[in-house]
Amino acid sequence: MSYAKLFDASRCTACRGCQKACKTWNQDPAEKTSNRGTYQNPPDLSAQTRTVVKFKEQEGGENGIIWTFFKDSCRHCIEPACKMIADGVDDKAVVVTDTGAVVYNERTAKVEGMNCGYNIPKQEKEGAPYFKCTLCFERITNGLQPACVTACATGALNFGKREDIINLAKKRVEQIKGRYPEAHIASDYAEVNYIQVLHYKDEMFEMAADIDKQRKIKTASRRDLLNPKKAAGMLSKLLS
Repeated sequence: MSYAKLFDASRCTACRGCQKACKTWNQDPAEKTSNRGTYQNPPDLSAQTRTVVKFKEQEGGENGIIWTFFKDSCRHCIEPACKMIADGVDDKAVVVTDTGAVVYNERTAKVEGMNCGYNIPKQEKEGAPYFKCTLCFERITNGLQPACVTACATGALNFGKREDIINLAKKRVEQIKGRYPEAHIASDYAEVNYIQVLHYKDEMFEMAADIDKQRKIKTASRRDLLNPKKAAGMLSKLLS
């Protein structure tokens, strides 16, 4: 059964409970950071941070400033571009489970230049394994919710069967259109298991994702399936 996660930006208060729950469940260490003039912290995803809440200020609203938040983590693509690249080196390095979770393992250390249109996979140093969100597949296969979802106090995060989550996303959009006329579901929702309801067109999603790059990776990988090792090397250089 394929599952999906929903993030509704209109309900996110940037409490970062999801960020902390992710670190706690995965036993990832804290990162030493510095003040960069923003409340966003850490600055981005890393080998120690699989989920990060991103902050953005933009003009608009009654007070002239709109503060929006975005929970950035792996999208768990239905056809993962990263797996297409990794398969050219080791077809067991990236696994797509029956739950819809895209899971990395130690074998990803063999893959040079793991690429992703969302810029998600991270490694501690060159030659080390890559890390990212696992969709908490160990939890969901045992009847539990992902750690980040259990920590969300406002209902910004929901988890369930993929079809149910898409229907919930459509319902949420209709519910908030009165307050946010530009509310919409992220344009890639048919391709991923991380569905997002965004309340402004110029939302963090459009800043954080390069969908064109994601599709180029897939297209080039399919074209060179007869020579996957060559494709992996070519893509790493082309898209780095």
